[in-house]
Amino acid sequence: MSAPPVYDNEGYRATPLPAYHARTYSVSGSRGSTEHEFPLNERKTKIRAMLKVISDAPSRESLPVILEGGSLVGSLVVHVPKSEKVTGVLILVRGELWLGGTHEPWTNGAAPRPDNFRFLDLSVPLWEKSQEGGGLLGDYNWPFSIPVPKEVLLEDPLSSGRKIKRNYNLPPTLQEQRGAVSIRYSISARIVYKTMFLEGDTQVQATFVYVPVLRPEPPTQARQSAYQSRLPIPGPLLDPGGWHHCESVTIKGTVFNVRPVEIICLLSLALPLSYTRGGFIPCFLTYHCSDPQALDLIAAPSAISISLQRHITCASIFTGNGHCSPPVNDTQECARAVFWPADPTQQYHNRRAFEGEIALPKTLKPTSAIAHFTLQYFVIIKPPRVIGFASARATNQPLLRQDVQVGTVFPRGPRPISYSPI
Repeated sequence: MSAPPVYDNEGYRATPLPAYHARTYSVSGSRGSTEHEFPLNERKTKIRAMLKVISDAPSRESLPVILEGGSLVGSLVVHVPKSEKVTGVLILVRGELWLGGTHEPWTNGAAPRPDNFRFLDLSVPLWEKSQEGGGLLGDYNWPFSIPVPKEVLLEDPLSSGRKIKRNYNLPPTLQEQRGAVSIRYSISARIVYKTMFLEGDTQVQATFVYVPVLRPEPPTQARQSAYQSRLPIPGPLLDPGGWHHCESVTIKGTVFNVRPVEIICLLSLALPLSYTRGGFIPCFLTYHCSDPQALDLIAAPSAISISLQRHITCASIFTGNGHCSPPVNDTQECARAVFWPADPTQQYHNRRAFEGEIALPKTLKPTSAIAHFTLQYFVIIKPPRVIGFASARATNQPLLRQDVQVGTVFPRGPRPISYSPI
């Protein structure tokens, strides 16, 4: 028995993904130390096998976790009895986009079902009959190390029939109980054998979690110093280069069903507009109004309605048999902002200022896009909800949508901290 070679990235171009703003990160090799075992127990053959995968998962009970830039490292242990004639052993690595979210993913090498799209498809042979004179008999142990490519080359669905290909970064695993879209990755060991009448195969299959490494650019030096010293972060006046001023919006409505009022709202978000899950989005909000009574009524922290929204879209997927899956357009709120009054020196009779933040759950999936699929985030402003004020616009209609990005790795330097008094 000869040991298989260690494979590099060449020859495994499968599919790429659109650029992420300011992607500045790197991961070298696999740092995994958790071993997972997946046995083959099928009655149709006497071949026995164990697929072993070493990953970055926190425990053996978790799914294997592969970070961007890492490799699928492990081994395949196989026992071949005399009665079986094996003709080939190979490892398959797949990434698939599923619409519907409830289908079983991979089934013994069958072609993709009508509602899925395979964007990553690697095939790595461990043993072929042509390599050696005889067949396999007895016990074998093949180690493997398969780099998972950061990018894949795919046809751009927006190329309008011109079949233009572009590189996409691999998206994260996305599997939600009632999700309309799923992104799934698998590794499987396929053993091909001959019977008296035909050729068959058996597989050991396992899903794994893929995590892109998205590291935002660091904030300004002034904000880093504040984080390090655990002092309040400087606002737009003291750190003008550290804030993005969203387009101002006008909140129109009626106070106490009598007086029509207009309030100018200006939201500022900390730069860069790229944040890490498990961290925070610093916010600064000002209200301007010539009616002090209306301003006091509406400009209350509890009345401010600003949140982070996730938006998933997926265009129709056309398959070879003429089937066309329905498009997906799913929006959900991920987190709400909390606000508190800013320094008294920034308050005037016709102006109210607030500091705030949006805490990003650690479970957020990072911003991503590949072929038909996009996952985006927006900070949205809705009309305030307060007794005594009737908005001229429906309270569930956003006044503003500012796109932001969510990454997986904190910027270099001190980590952002929470300043919320709540």
